[in-house]
Amino acid sequence: MGAPENFFDVLGKWNITILNVLFIALSFLMVFFGALMALMEAKLPIGVKQFFRYGKHAYNSKKKNKLMSSLEVPKSWFSHFYIFALIFSWFSLFLVVQVTLFGKALPKYMETFLDYVAGGQSRKVLIDSNACLITMTLMCLQCSRRFYETNFVQIFSKKNKINVGHYFVGYLHYFGAILAVMANAEGFSRESSSSEVNFSKISLVQYFAIGLFLFSWWYQYQSNIILVNLRTDGKTGRVATEKHLLPKGGFFELVSSPHMLFEIGLYVALLVGFLSQSITWWLVVFWVISNQVYNAVCTQSWYKETFKNYPKHRKAIIPFMLYSGTLLFGYHQFVCMYVYLLTAVKAGIYIHIKKQFYFNSDSLQNFENFKLFNMIFDYFEYILKNKINLIHTIFIGFTIIIVVNGSLINLMEPLLPVFIRQSFRYGKHKHIGSKDALVSMIEIPKSWFSHFYVFAFSWALWALYLVLKGIIMHTTAPDYVIQFLDLVGGGTEARKVLIDSNTALIAAVLMTLQCARRFYETNFVQIFSKKSKINLSHYIVGYLHYFGAILALLLNTEGFVKGSMPSTFSFRKITLFQYACLFLFHFSWSQQYKSNMILVNLRKDAKTGKVETEKHLLPTGGFFNIVSSPHMLFEVLMYAALLGIMANSFTWKLIVIWVCSNQLMNALLTHKWYKENFKNYPKHRKALIPFIL
Repeated sequence: MGAPENFFDVLGKWNITILNVLFIALSFLMVFFGALMALMEAKLPIGVKQFFRYGKHAYNSKKKNKLMSSLEVPKSWFSHFYIFALIFSWFSLFLVVQVTLFGKALPKYMETFLDYVAGGQSRKVLIDSNACLITMTLMCLQCSRRFYETNFVQIFSKKNKINVGHYFVGYLHYFGAILAVMANAEGFSRESSSSEVNFSKISLVQYFAIGLFLFSWWYQYQSNIILVNLRTDGKTGRVATEKHLLPKGGFFELVSSPHMLFEIGLYVALLVGFLSQSITWWLVVFWVISNQVYNAVCTQSWYKETFKNYPKHRKAIIPFMLYSGTLLFGYHQFVCMYVYLLTAVKAGIYIHIKKQFYFNSDSLQNFENFKLFNMIFDYFEYILKNKINLIHTIFIGFTIIIVVNGSLINLMEPLLPVFIRQSFRYGKHKHIGSKDALVSMIEIPKSWFSHFYVFAFSWALWALYLVLKGIIMHTTAPDYVIQFLDLVGGGTEARKVLIDSNTALIAAVLMTLQCARRFYETNFVQIFSKKSKINLSHYIVGYLHYFGAILALLLNTEGFVKGSMPSTFSFRKITLFQYACLFLFHFSWSQQYKSNMILVNLRKDAKTGKVETEKHLLPTGGFFNIVSSPHMLFEVLMYAALLGIMANSFTWKLIVIWVCSNQLMNALLTHKWYKENFKNYPKHRKALIPFIL
């Protein structure tokens, strides 16, 4: 007798899965509102028009919906979900290679997760190992290029906004599309094993699909470069304008939005060559087509209204075929809506799909070209076998590096190689002088600090949710969470309960508050200098810090250690010392915000509130009258307060040592810079610790 069916298993039998519902919903909403916008936009509420339009065809009337305006974020945030897509696609490729090339079993947490989103234990094998590996490789190729374009090439207008709904849809799209590749693949479905990867079995149709994908991939890039070059000076390469100009050349001679045409081409290629048996991928393609067609037609309409000499032969998205007339577009959308409604109904019916696979029991040990992956697997096995705590390793490593390099910079900087000085210094105390070519290549805008606070806020909310769920429902953390914590925390035997649920909830709330405020400051308040750069290593350290610090909240907590259960929450359990730490955290949290606002206001006009300069000026007022970097002082105090609350956690002791080292080194360099650049700098003002240091 098999395992009892749960809710997801029952839905899965009828192909009603979370992934299917996601893409049906996205398609339906796009088609429905697209049709309304095309046929009766003038009669629609302002909120609907403002929500749906963005970019060059944004809703530009003076009358705005206050709620929708409050939910708008910079269009440049597109770059965020390509960071997510890059990481998630490469992680998924790692799993695919592990399963298809090395015959390793899919991790239990991933199998369980795929059951939840893709139909429970009734998931069928519809995609062979060849198709899964090739498809995931191509998806990684696309996500990598789009990450590069949005973060290093594309020029976003500062005035351009998108609704936060569009922002979240970007994450959902890549989340769902990547999972759709694995959901019904060999080795990823329950009780299925991966067949041997054999590239000699690739059919002519699949070769054609790969060619179509690579053709679309390359010409989408070329089309995006044409758009970028419209905003840059041809001689200097610098940004000359942020206006939307008339593109020419390449496939822009045929259609208004070739980059959208080639986006469709990418997904259709994968459908035709590798994923035609997957109903989920059909739904992904329907969603992509409806989204790209709607946006292309809106773009075509905007071009024709803005440029009187716009070429009459240029179509919206399909060469020689699709005109952007409102009536035709409205008809097209309603036809599509009918198709999607049928698809939604049909998705609830069990579909029998016949497919032959070529199974081969030969060993996969002869893949000598993939020694790197074997090394990675062996590395994780070594970590588990030797009970290595990765979180401890991260923070000990960070501390050693910052103390050694910081001491060298402060004591004997002139004797150090240029690459060390240039790598270590950034912001106001950046390295000035000759540059190291390699180090210069891996420098990124300092404004990218905002990225890892997006991650930190999301990661902290996830941790808070898990702690709350455990306390309220009195259940242990999911198996995949416990297994992951075992991996990064030194193994099952090494992890002991040191933090009760009461303490964990308090710490998780405080950490979430801090991440939320820093997310708000870096994305909506802080004024970053356009010229300011940081080394890529600083950027990665930001992610690793919050990744490790938030995991440290769970590492030794009741309900997150195997064999333990969460306890109930009670204010009576909070000790006087913990109340004192709560007060210290709140005081430091609010004062750090005030200190950051003093720095922001230095660059603004006091009357208009507009940005007046990007220079580093001399801050005064508040705790700046006592120390040069009060925001760094309060960072140290907040982490010290958290340590006071979680006094039994050795991991948090390591985190506080790292934070103190990092903030101290940066405060010393900042103090030195102020004294060198402002002759009237107050002599009584210390670097970090009032009256002492």
